[in-house]
Amino acid sequence: MLDITLLKVEHKGELEAKKLLPYIEKCDVFAPEAAGEIAVRAMHLEKTWYGQLNLSRSRVAPILAKNYSSHPPLMADYNIKRDDYLFRNKKPLYYLEKWPEGSSLNDRFAFHHSLMGAALDRLSRRDITSFLNTSSQAIEVLANLVKLRDRHIAENITNAEHHIRTVYPRLTKSTLSLVAEIGLAHNPQIYTTLPLSIIDLSELDLLSRFGATTLSRLIASENQSECSPQDLLAFGLMTLKSMRGLSVDEHALISADFDELKRIAANL
Repeated sequence: MLDITLLKVEHKGELEAKKLLPYIEKCDVFAPEAAGEIAVRAMHLEKTWYGQLNLSRSRVAPILAKNYSSHPPLMADYNIKRDDYLFRNKKPLYYLEKWPEGSSLNDRFAFHHSLMGAALDRLSRRDITSFLNTSSQAIEVLANLVKLRDRHIAENITNAEHHIRTVYPRLTKSTLSLVAEIGLAHNPQIYTTLPLSIIDLSELDLLSRFGATTLSRLIASENQSECSPQDLLAFGLMTLKSMRGLSVDEHALISADFDELKRIAANL
């Protein structure tokens, strides 16, 4: 039997990673989020990590730094601190994404980023109609990706106990604790009948929380072509403010109706 906890996290900075510590200390196995990870590599990473648990912390530290050297700084800080906690507590890993070779996920991610980049460019040029059309397409691609990943994660949650007990035969307790981290927009619990505990560890600032909530609402729409223009425009303006430091009052942005948002966009 598995006792499963999903931690909704923001993968940014050591302070966010520190929130994981009490859950890491109590779990038997930890599942790090790894979007689009190929099955062969995921199983190799599980085996390699388990072997490294016998090394000294001083030997593992440079390995962790190298693993995340190409990541954005805040994400790298989060991952290194998380893995340091996992190493110090000698926790094995189980990857909840194990995609077949040749999976098109990375291509879909790239397509989404391309569409959203084009949409934001059009918004920065005050072309609101074009922004709404293109961002709606981008959200549709992202929504399909999130739902595809959630179904895949749920399937691997269902199969987790057999895999864990096979790979880690030293874990002999009748009930094992599996703790997994997932992004804020994910809801794999929809696609499994197994009981799960879901804990939101994110402590976003007001604007980031607004953006995350709006994005989740857009993704949850039954038909992305019918996404609320107000939600799309609010999310676009929030993203531009976050990425490019626009001098837009966040409280005004959060409370604005669609006409007010259009006025804000027209004055970019």
